[in-house]
Amino acid sequence: MGPTHAMFGAAAWLAAVGAAEAGVSAPGIGLLVGMPLPVVAMGTVVCAGAALLPDIDCPGSLSIKDGSTVVRAFGIVGEAVGKAMNAMALLVYNVTKSHRDTDRHSGHRLFTHTAVFAVALGLWTSFAASLPGTFDAGGKTYSTGTAMALLIMWSCLHLSLFGLFERWTKEQRKNLSLVGVMAVSAALTMLTASALPAEAARGKFWWLGLAVGGGSAVHCLGDAITRAGVPFVWPIPIRGRCWWEVQLPSQLAIRAGGRFECAVLLPALTALTLWLVVYTLPASKGIAVSVAGLIGIQVPS
Repeated sequence: MGPTHAMFGAAAWLAAVGAAEAGVSAPGIGLLVGMPLPVVAMGTVVCAGAALLPDIDCPGSLSIKDGSTVVRAFGIVGEAVGKAMNAMALLVYNVTKSHRDTDRHSGHRLFTHTAVFAVALGLWTSFAASLPGTFDAGGKTYSTGTAMALLIMWSCLHLSLFGLFERWTKEQRKNLSLVGVMAVSAALTMLTASALPAEAARGKFWWLGLAVGGGSAVHCLGDAITRAGVPFVWPIPIRGRCWWEVQLPSQLAIRAGGRFECAVLLPALTALTLWLVVYTLPASKGIAVSVAGLIGIQVPS
């Protein structure tokens, strides 16, 4: 469900940053070494919001309770994009499926739940946030790449509110309307973005692609532990199927929104994320190391 996906995304970004600083060797992780804390903070909320993006293929209605979190977070625009993505995903499935793939009547958990989508989304994000040129608005000149980066940061931060603070956001949507919640997320985005270092303000937002693409991939990993699974490795054929679903054995798979997710998985991810926040802050890193040591886990200090 949305809150678990978002918390998983936040934890994944903080864990990647912590691993990079600890000298862990992994593809691409070295890019995260030496990131300023404001970038780490913005990357965390962007990754949390992006961890909801693959469900843009699940439209519902304009109800607060209907459709996926990402669709509901953007109202009529989200609903329109959701219907278009669902139709597009189903079209891609029908065009590329093999004779061993079953017939499908919905595009949910198809193209947007693949590694191809996650990588493409990450690359598009980095490209959009690095666009050259300027434009004029209201008598002022703005950088095109910076404007796109701010739009991406706002979209993902807005989504992260719906995921990480679901109950609060639903309550504020009733009190302030969806437009009011969007205004709150816009204000938080500008506040956080204003703390970014000068090089980021000059258009160096390449890290946004890592956060968005990584969040999308994390979403798929989360869905892979449920009973439905996801076609993450598409279009690589496995056993004659182009849309082979990566999933756990039925005995280990969990039910989305079930008791285990709500009572065990989400609280555990929340505790891990809070610990990672403490570990990331230089002033409190020692506390996090000590806490880990108490339960027998050794982490670099």
